[in-house]
Amino acid sequence: MNKYNLAYIALGMALTSLVYFVYDRYNINELYKATNSSNVSSAPAKGIDDVVVSFATSTTYYDFKYIVPEDNQLVAKEIKKNAEKWLAETNIKSVTSDIQAENDFGIYPGFKYSYESKFETYDTSEYKSYVEQVYTFTGGAHGSSYYNTYVVRKSDGQKINILNDIYNANIYNFLSEYTRNNLPKELSKKSINISDFKDMFEQGTSTDKNNWGTIFFKGDKLVIVFGQYQIGPYTIGIHELEIPVNILMKYKK
Repeated sequence: MNKYNLAYIALGMALTSLVYFVYDRYNINELYKATNSSNVSSAPAKGIDDVVVSFATSTTYYDFKYIVPEDNQLVAKEIKKNAEKWLAETNIKSVTSDIQAENDFGIYPGFKYSYESKFETYDTSEYKSYVEQVYTFTGGAHGSSYYNTYVVRKSDGQKINILNDIYNANIYNFLSEYTRNNLPKELSKKSINISDFKDMFEQGTSTDKNNWGTIFFKGDKLVIVFGQYQIGPYTIGIHELEIPVNILMKYKK
């Protein structure tokens, strides 16, 4: 093989590498724009075949991942904002050494901070619910899990507050009473006895509006989510209670 053939081969390899690099950068930039666009608008939900966009990064000291829906940019923007707020408030991006990680952030070998967000969707004829599940770890004995719910009106793609926009003020008394009558039965199926934490249970199921902020539609049910520490200790976890929508008709505005 003469020197001219070698030169052509080298040139071909260089062009192939350049094309791959440009293609790869284009895909990354498109993903970045999709998850970081400041030009956010709302659009009606598309249905069950949702297109989703994910953003993820992993370093020596933290893992960071969130997924947003493309069929409603209002929800996507809020999920992204919450994720980036965690990243800013923990200040984990500032870590540059193992000594700093251990002294300032309590990160020891084999551990790192973590943020992971994913979501599921549920449709009714009028509404679409996005149920985001978030897990975080910032040191200590265990991580933390919680739900964020976003309920969207299909006619215009706008987010609503179920209890404020659909039902009247009496709904809170009903929810409290219904939960206290029915949730203990559901918990007992999981060998959880509320008498072990009666005060927490009563406080977490009172008529206080703050107890009913995580809520969504799932078919013909209204689902109430009770987060960690709301109705009992960390060890009992997160629980849901489904309420048939038809028994709520008399509380509609």
